[in-house]
Amino acid sequence: PHSGQNPHFFLRWHRMYTYYLERVVRQVTGRADFSMPYWHYCSDDPAQRGVLPPQFRLPDDPVWGVLYKPNRRAIANAGQPIQMNEPSDPMDISSIMSKEKYENVGADIGFCRAMDSGIHGRIHVLTGNSSNMGSIPNSARDPLFWVHHAQIDRLWASWTAIYGGLNPTS
Repeated sequence: PHSGQNPHFFLRWHRMYTYYLERVVRQVTGRADFSMPYWHYCSDDPAQRGVLPPQFRLPDDPVWGVLYKPNRRAIANAGQPIQMNEPSDPMDISSIMSKEKYENVGADIGFCRAMDSGIHGRIHVLTGNSSNMGSIPNSARDPLFWVHHAQIDRLWASWTAIYGGLNPTS
């Protein structure tokens, strides 16, 4: 979905990718109830909106230190809102969530494409660089990738609930 394939597969591909990681974690941990947590960067709470969860900002912590990546953008690792230097609020997803169609219809961009070219890409760019989240081949090396995509999947589920399951059938 990132290299010229059908853009309407974007959400489905990422759901599958996250699902298989959840399966691996369940098998390794023996926790059948494990589900991927999500990063709620679109929260209305200013303390959470665009701010990396604290567990991802603790380089010396014996438990959470593995989630820290020093090569993220400094603003992200500092616990500042990643959108604070942007001219508008890239965490605003109201226009994306108001899309009534999943796929593009003529010149009207559908929900799937709006998610991919909107908040999905913004989070990658605002947190990463060419050696991690900011680069497609490297982005999954940052644990932030997984909680970001869990949020994208959660937003898709929320959109589906709003519009009565109007997802593609093929």
